[in-house]
Amino acid sequence: MSKQNTGIGFTSLLLLIFITLKLCRVIEWSWWWVMGPVWMPLAAAIVLWGIGALLSYLIAEEEEPTESKTQKLQREIRERIEKRKTL
Repeated sequence: MSKQNTGIGFTSLLLLIFITLKLCRVIEWSWWWVMGPVWMPLAAAIVLWGIGALLSYLIAEEEEPTESKTQKLQREIRERIEKRKTL
């Protein structure tokens, strides 16, 4: 039997608190900051995805683009075979 989470999440609770405080004029924040618990996790995910994509691109650029690993192994095997033939 799976356990289902039926409670309210932390960000949802925070959002409800901020909206209540804004509507009761306890805080004078912009609505952008009041809605922060909605858009900040999405923004963080986009930033992290961008950093991961950039790192992936930079790592791929460092590898030898002209010769694949398979081709390199095949060349090394051929060189070893030729070396044995000369012995």
